[in-house]
Amino acid sequence: MAINEYEIYNLKHERGSFMQSLLWSEVKNKWKSETAVVRDSCGNVTAGAQILVRKLPLVPYSFMYIPRGPLWDGENPQSFCELFKKIEALAKKHRCFCLRADPQIDETDTASIELLKSLGFLHRSDRVGYENTQCRENYVLFIRGRSQEEIFGSLRPKCRYNIRLAERKGVECRFYGEEMTEVFYRLLRETAQRDGFEIRSREYYERLLRTFGENAKLCISSKDGEALSAAIYLKYGNRATYLVGASSNSHREYMPNYLMQWTMIKQAVSSGVEIYDFGGIPYYYDENHRNFGVYRFKRQFSGEIVTYAGEFEYIFSKRFYNLGKHFI
Repeated sequence: MAINEYEIYNLKHERGSFMQSLLWSEVKNKWKSETAVVRDSCGNVTAGAQILVRKLPLVPYSFMYIPRGPLWDGENPQSFCELFKKIEALAKKHRCFCLRADPQIDETDTASIELLKSLGFLHRSDRVGYENTQCRENYVLFIRGRSQEEIFGSLRPKCRYNIRLAERKGVECRFYGEEMTEVFYRLLRETAQRDGFEIRSREYYERLLRTFGENAKLCISSKDGEALSAAIYLKYGNRATYLVGASSNSHREYMPNYLMQWTMIKQAVSSGVEIYDFGGIPYYYDENHRNFGVYRFKRQFSGEIVTYAGEFEYIFSKRFYNLGKHFI
């Protein structure tokens, strides 16, 4: 019962995330999963976390991670303090030497940041050069109460032109399920080779699509039967997310990525979510960085930069931390 209640709490929470869904623990099947919740006197959940647990190799210790969590009611910080006691008990159960968390709180939310610090969490994102597990900077489009026409009109002129160009050139964009994973993965391998980054296994993406069912789709643009770009679109709670994208080396002049993003935005509007999340924009502030092009593309859709507070760590075993941190 507590687990089902927490899923509902996460779905409705303003900071809820698919990474705090119980479904995410099925995707991350190499980790164990624990769920902790706190209720008020009426039995309503007021704080909770889904915690991923991974045992380290060769040693009797484990590492705990709360992706995009924990969640708590801001007006009742005491509920988070009670939640942390339950997390501590789970850490003892699993012989955890360190807990990492990256709640989806804004960098300006000093009350939440200080609450975490008051319990002994170290704000690792304060460190210069610290690499976060999840990108701190996201590009988001607030779509609540806006029509497709209003949103399209707000896009940068070049963006609107490229969307129309793709349509004029005969590019089509549609949603598919797990059956098109092979096409998506072929484009992803091509993109990874071109841009120099590592990718997960094909089975991982198949499991993600299968686990989230109708809320996870492949968006694929094509021309004359040839796939030109593809992405995973994931709807959860009040947010739709552009999760992973890929594109062909061929026919980039047809601007398929612009039409693909616009297709996903339209889907998000029709589904009634509040936010379309373009995902991370690492190093958006450095025009000379090789990742700046990610931001240059996404900003064409006239969204906003959101910077989260980043990662927090709680060290349960200082003696083992210096050795164990190299495994996480």
